[in-house]
Amino acid sequence: MKLYSNAVDVLPSELLAEVQTHWHGGYLWVPQRDRMRRREFLFKAIQSGLPAEDVAALAGISRSQVYRMAHALGSGNPYSWKEKKSRT
Repeated sequence: MKLYSNAVDVLPSELLAEVQTHWHGGYLWVPQRDRMRRREFLFKAIQSGLPAEDVAALAGISRSQVYRMAHALGSGNPYSWKEKKSRT
C-alpha cells in the first residue's frame, strides 16, 4: 500500500513551485478535508505495520495518539504487547 504520492505527479507546476518556496525536505503532511478519510488513512497506515513514530510524523499527531487509535482496532492492533510476545 502506497502511503504517499510525489508532489510532481499530483500538483500543478505553479502550485508545486509555490510550495517549494515554503517547504524544503522531509515529509509534508497535507490533511484531508474530510475527517473520516483521514481516520481511515491513519487506520490503514497503522494496520500496514508502519512504525507508530512514522504514522505520528505523517499525521502531525503524537505517538500516544497513534497508540490510542491502534488500541481501537482490538485484535488487529499491530502494536499490541500480547501479539509481540506471542511472536517471539
